[in-house]
Amino acid sequence: MYLKTAPNRFFTLLSASRYAAISLLFFILYASAFGQEAWQPTKSPTGYDVLFLSSQDKALWAGFGGLGLFYSPDEGQTWIERGDSVVNPFPTALLAHGKFLYASTLFGGVYRSADAGLTWSAVNKGLGSLHVLCLASLDKSLYAGTSQGLFTSEDSGESWVKAPLPYPHGPHQIIFSLLAHDKQILAGSSGAVYVGGSKNGEWSQIILPTLLMIQTMLPLGKTVLMGSSGDGIFLSQDTKVWAKNETLNAALANQNISALAYGPDSTAATASAGENAVYYKDKYLNEALPREGFRSLALHEKTLYGGTYSKGVWKYGPLPKEKATAASLGQLEVPSLKPVYTIFPNPSPQQFAVEYLVQTMGRVRIELFSSKGEKLFTLADQVQGPGAYSVEAAAGKLPPGAYFCVLQLDGKIFFERLVIAR
Repeated sequence: MYLKTAPNRFFTLLSASRYAAISLLFFILYASAFGQEAWQPTKSPTGYDVLFLSSQDKALWAGFGGLGLFYSPDEGQTWIERGDSVVNPFPTALLAHGKFLYASTLFGGVYRSADAGLTWSAVNKGLGSLHVLCLASLDKSLYAGTSQGLFTSEDSGESWVKAPLPYPHGPHQIIFSLLAHDKQILAGSSGAVYVGGSKNGEWSQIILPTLLMIQTMLPLGKTVLMGSSGDGIFLSQDTKVWAKNETLNAALANQNISALAYGPDSTAATASAGENAVYYKDKYLNEALPREGFRSLALHEKTLYGGTYSKGVWKYGPLPKEKATAASLGQLEVPSLKPVYTIFPNPSPQQFAVEYLVQTMGRVRIELFSSKGEKLFTLADQVQGPGAYSVEAAAGKLPPGAYFCVLQLDGKIFFERLVIAR
């Protein structure tokens, strides 16, 4: 086409081409020196929901809903299918454990590979549900979170046994996320997290100050971050008491936290649903962000990768690595996770006690409400000085279900979810 162009226009185009080449070279040098300051698409498949991203053995893995399992050995330039249609085309998680690689799927259970993903075989004996949403491992044990509870395997997936979670017929049996932390397994569900995994096989249920799904979890030293499907981020330093991080949540326009991932300096990158929603080190990473936002995140080779709902895998970086300091982690710190008040036992069969701490003299009011917002009765309403207090209440006449205990203290309002179970 250019051979038919007039000479003067030919040289104009040639000059423009040289200018474009120089500009591209300058951009490459700049990006190499300072990092890529905008999101760019990789050459991944598009048109599919990126169910997960995972960095394994110097390769980036991705699960595309409806397409299958892929990996990229060159930071997103090429994507190679792993599974050859053997693995169910809706892979939800990837786990390396021992000499095997495991993939959970939305409709086909768990698959196992002994050759880095070249070939796979289903390992579903005893697995009560083929809808597997997440995987984790602790010591020699495997854990699979399913639509019908949590299952464990002690023989590399050859057989599975259902974990004895409390209240097996309750509404909290769908396990959306799993995390191995401090010699324990955390299993995130709706409005609750289960903590266990010890050799005695005991599990405890921790009721959370939210009714929504726990979609993602991330350890940050002794602190665990937990992303919910609409109530933002919660933190805990002992996995028993959970509190909202108001500073970080206030910075996020959308409280549907779809993913948490590490930054190169051990801080956390956060993805919430929708556009303008990736937050890292006190700022949004908005530049050229896909409008639909990200469902999944992963740090791979100092670059942050985001999986979209239909536009494939994108990347941002390399992110600058800085020494982690208290200041750089400030937004993730909680001054004190000591609870203002607690309810024990919770869930409660008959009687429960509300324990609370008063910092300065003032009026204290504690009231119990139904799940519909109807006030049932008042537990306390008086002026009290500094100190620790406890109020007992009978729940024998209350039908089983969820209730809310509201504490008004020092001009602030706190609530705790109470479950009556018999």
